[in-house]
Amino acid sequence: MVKKIEIRNLRLYLDDSDFASEIINGCRIQKSTFIQNPEVNWLTFDPVSMDKHIERSVREILNHIFDLRKQQRDESAIDVSDAFFQSFTLLMNILIEQYNFYQVSNMWIWIISKVKRIEETLGIEFGKGVHKGTAYFFLAFSQMIMRDVAGAYIFFAEAAKEDEIFPRSVLERHEKGLPPSVKVLLLDEGKANFAYGLVKEIREAINGWECTYPDISQKKSVVEFLRNAIEKGKVLPEIAINFNYALTKAFIIDFWKKSHVRPTSVTITQIGETILRFARILEDFIRASQNLSKNDKVFKYSNNTWFTSEDWDKISSYENDVKGLIDDFINDKWKLSKDGRNMVLTFKIRNALAHRIPNDPKLFENYIEIILAISSSFGFICDRISR
Repeated sequence: MVKKIEIRNLRLYLDDSDFASEIINGCRIQKSTFIQNPEVNWLTFDPVSMDKHIERSVREILNHIFDLRKQQRDESAIDVSDAFFQSFTLLMNILIEQYNFYQVSNMWIWIISKVKRIEETLGIEFGKGVHKGTAYFFLAFSQMIMRDVAGAYIFFAEAAKEDEIFPRSVLERHEKGLPPSVKVLLLDEGKANFAYGLVKEIREAINGWECTYPDISQKKSVVEFLRNAIEKGKVLPEIAINFNYALTKAFIIDFWKKSHVRPTSVTITQIGETILRFARILEDFIRASQNLSKNDKVFKYSNNTWFTSEDWDKISSYENDVKGLIDDFINDKWKLSKDGRNMVLTFKIRNALAHRIPNDPKLFENYIEIILAISSSFGFICDRISR
């Protein structure tokens, strides 16, 4: 039985023994069957081997956390939970160095599932056991480095759910009072963010798009408009997160395009779905911020509220003509203000893609311009409601 569990440098020590080293010792050494001279070996994560090696220690640590909860020492329980999962980051970093991203993801899924099974067996409710925010965060990060945006955002959201029950004293430790998962979901570029490098890459790509197309983008970055609206309490967190998810998805698809992905029907469908989701987020944002009912027409409301000098009714519906819609937007056929033109494209393309995503290469060719038009419209609304 372990007599002493303590935290040193964010990792756990059991009777002065480093738990992170115990995890490493639980790994198997894989030998290459292809390269034998010289012999090539590497560390590999094997859940069966790991279970046998660290089962007793895991039980000791979890029981210690449960005891802290019973004593209402919630802050200490959270600290030990975080250190428990941080101890797995040594193995995570080794696997990342080996470019074994799939095993990184598997490792986090394995330990989260193991902890949850133990809690369920003991009948421990959410918020009364192990705080899993750190584990979900690193699982999400592993999905992101594999370019799985949907999976990453699901697990970042799980981490944020775990962090909802943080005591105020724990929240105050974090820059801006935001847990790491929320920083990523909001694309916060603070250097205290563990995923700073990834968020910086996404933000730089967005800034690059905005600089490339000044006739579509706002004078300030949409990220600045969004941050200002959030700080003034004008944007619901779920809308901001969905917006940033769509931006991140756009970043990944642009990454694919630069990697010589061609306009196949599958790629065009992926692009169409991303555009449609993005446009729907803007429509939902306008409805929520302006207290519109489901029967109110957002297109007409926007025209009558922010663009009263423009006649949007004369513009074609572009039914079954996505190519014509994109061409007329690019060529400024409607002769509207920049913001009016962006909004019209957003609403028209949302309607066009809602019924069917056509296998039209124009969606592929002008993808960034379309995404920018929608994001710039989002920035326009953020600016108007924040004044």
